[in-house]
Amino acid sequence: MRYLIYIEGAKNIENGDLKKAFHALFEKAGITEQPRIIMGNGISQTVDKFKNHQWEEKKRGKYNKLLLIDLDGRDEEKDQKVQFHGLEEDKEMGRIFFMVQAMEAWFIAQKSKVAELYGNDAIKGLPGKPAHEIVKPKIEFSKAFEKSGKFYNEVRHGSKLLGALDTKQLMKDFPDVKNLVTELSKA
Repeated sequence: MRYLIYIEGAKNIENGDLKKAFHALFEKAGITEQPRIIMGNGISQTVDKFKNHQWEEKKRGKYNKLLLIDLDGRDEEKDQKVQFHGLEEDKEMGRIFFMVQAMEAWFIAQKSKVAELYGNDAIKGLPGKPAHEIVKPKIEFSKAFEKSGKFYNEVRHGSKLLGALDTKQLMKDFPDVKNLVTELSKA
């Protein structure tokens, strides 16, 4: 079974390569057959590509399509987001996965990885509560970076950090990561 994942995130590789970083993350989880990844700029474009673009199947053959998007809210809001984007059938089929609120929640959950790459100052201002309880992790993460004298660039820093994360720990901390890796393991 081949997988095609539509992921919310910048496809611009000038500052970093999120596709490559996601592949590194999946590889650490033991995924031997890497999925094809298509990035979308923002949730609307990503969902549109997931729902409407058939060119990839025509070009490369049949894929099992998956969607990985930001929740940008609390876990209780998943159903509302699914309904808003008309993804009810895809949710029932297990094709939708959420990056909690945003991928920065993953970074906050693994502060030691951030400190290894950017020093202890980069994590000093991060909230002490569990990452999944932080409603706006991107804002909190950016603020902590600024306090350390750095400017957070989602693509540049995100690409580096994604590749450094402990995927097995992410699977323990975030159910959707575990579910996504479990699905990709079927390949």
